[in-house]
Amino acid sequence: RGQLRQAERMTQMVRRNLLDLWSAFRQNEDNFNEVERQLEHTDRAMQEARDQIGPDAAPPLVRRLEGATDMQRRAWDLYRQRQLRPALKLTLQARDMVMNIVAGGGMGPSHGPGPGAGDRENGGIAFEPRFDRLHDAAERVGERVKETDNAAAREMWQHAQAALEDARAAHDNGDDRRADLLLRQTREFLERAMRQMQREVRGEEIGGLIASVRDRLDLLSTPVHDSEDRHIQQWYDEARQHLERAQDALNNGTLQSALVQTRKAVSLMDKIADELGI
Repeated sequence: RGQLRQAERMTQMVRRNLLDLWSAFRQNEDNFNEVERQLEHTDRAMQEARDQIGPDAAPPLVRRLEGATDMQRRAWDLYRQRQLRPALKLTLQARDMVMNIVAGGGMGPSHGPGPGAGDRENGGIAFEPRFDRLHDAAERVGERVKETDNAAAREMWQHAQAALEDARAAHDNGDDRRADLLLRQTREFLERAMRQMQREVRGEEIGGLIASVRDRLDLLSTPVHDSEDRHIQQWYDEARQHLERAQDALNNGTLQSALVQTRKAVSLMDKIADELGI
């Protein structure tokens, strides 16, 4: 509403509360979930900042966002190493940098994508085929979510469903820029739902896991191709090869080998998702 001083004061209060929370953290499962939520919140803030500054942002602005992205990657690394307090501190600092970029980067309407930019950013792909593909993916992921007791995966899938519905509404209202952003958020939420489900799996679940990983590979194919990063594309190809070996091993009845190959594919996809910030 334009009440900038009040907004800044309340943001400072939130930050102090979060830092108090960080200082009180102990190593337990609830705290792991909370740190992961904060990391994902920062990921979303970064994606929104990228969307706002657009492809033609000034180099200083781009460098600041790259610095925040670097800090966020280190935060995820610390989280995976079970170092919760430094991970939380870093992700809050990264988010603070992103918020400052958005607030002080001088981003007026001329700095962001204009009408129809969503299609240009996605190689001219129209809304409908992208929506249909994500709708089908959401249905497949939803079926797998219902077969598990993974609350985090269910929550991510519900977020994906909501984003997909909002994307349809935005497109119908002529707001293609927002529709594009919501479709990307849908894909990210679906990716996170599958990532949650693939963390722990038993041997008897290997067939379902392979199918889930195959869906995840399909979901990552577009951002991997758009990245034009040869390392990411190489990891993607290796993940697909591991999955093919896993399927062959499953068909031959060697479950342990199938599980090992599938976990290698999952590990590579986690690496890709972290690099792409999704």
